[in-house]
Amino acid sequence: MANAVHISLKVADLGRSVDFYSGLFGVPCKLKPDYAKFVGDDPEIHLALRPTLLADRASGGTLSLETGARQNGDCQGAGDHSSPN
Repeated sequence: MANAVHISLKVADLGRSVDFYSGLFGVPCKLKPDYAKFVGDDPEIHLALRPTLLADRASGGTLSLETGARQNGDCQGAGDHSSPN
C-alpha cells in the first residue's frame, strides 16, 4: 500500500471549487451535491471538498490533513482523470 496525503477543505462555493480543482486533478472520482473528491496519483493526494455553512464562514475555514495508507475502495483506478470529451 502506498502512502497518501488526505486533504479535506470546506469551500464557500462547491461548484466553483470543483471547476478549479478539475483543472488540476481532472474529473472528480466522486461528485455529490454536497461533496466532491479528487485523487491525484504522483504524489497520491486525496482532496475532499465540502460546502461550508454561512455560520461556519464567520469563524474561519477548516483544513484537515492526514497521511496514511490508501484504503481499498477509495476511488481505486483513479489514475485516468481525463474527461471523456
